[in-house]
Amino acid sequence: KMMKAVWIAGIILQRAALSTAHDPARPHDHTGVLEPFKHGAPNVLTAAEIQAVDSGRPVQKTVQLESGVGARAVAVFHVDAPPDVVWSCINDIRSYPRMVPGVAATSVYSERKSRSGGSVTHVEYTLALLGYKMTYFLELSYEPKLQSMVFKLDYSRNSDLDDTIGYWHVAPTAAGSRVTYSAALILKGWFPKPVINVLLATSLGKATSWVGAEAEKRLPPPAGTAKMCKWSWKKLRRVCAPVRESTPAEPTPPLTPTFLSHIVYLTLALALALAATAYTRRVAQGL
Repeated sequence: KMMKAVWIAGIILQRAALSTAHDPARPHDHTGVLEPFKHGAPNVLTAAEIQAVDSGRPVQKTVQLESGVGARAVAVFHVDAPPDVVWSCINDIRSYPRMVPGVAATSVYSERKSRSGGSVTHVEYTLALLGYKMTYFLELSYEPKLQSMVFKLDYSRNSDLDDTIGYWHVAPTAAGSRVTYSAALILKGWFPKPVINVLLATSLGKATSWVGAEAEKRLPPPAGTAKMCKWSWKKLRRVCAPVRESTPAEPTPPLTPTFLSHIVYLTLALALALAATAYTRRVAQGL
């Protein structure tokens, strides 16, 4: 009972701390503890692992940092969609609450183009996990020419996370895209193990599911496929979907004689024969 009380007290104190920790008006406690990612192609898989991913089997592993202190979690997986469709999902930050499990809200507070043709976006994220809420501020740098995106905390604002870094890379393959996602984070204070597990699942394992599922929805219909569009009040825009071709009705087979039809025919023939016999008798009696 004592341990349970301590655990509950810890949760209450942690919630109270998180409710007042993030503050966009003051800078973060530091300017970075984790070593940030660099743009460019990843170098984390062996030839056998790349072959496994391209055949549809995702690979998850832990990669040691170059400094030798700490590690990064990496997930590499295949998506049945071209890179431009995959990037349309990853860059759709405003739709993360709908697409990504655990993300309760996102708010883009700054966007600008980079000199190389990419973009730099600053976003406020709010996660909701097992009764906990935490808010943090990210700076995302997207470089399409290098097929990658890197992100880190926006250290000009104070976040509930102590530090976090991340990386996306999307490479074209013969059957779609090979997607690499890597991340590392440091939490502030104490959290129950289930919350930490959900955080790790949200930042790594769930990346495979939501990206693949959303990319499939965004694939254009095959050439020549008719589309039907209608207004959606929920999305406040026109929504188009391919029209399913109706299966042509099979022609009605010609009627074939059955046992019942034979009975009907025989009954009618017998009735006509009886009527003809009666008529013949009347005519004979009249004569």
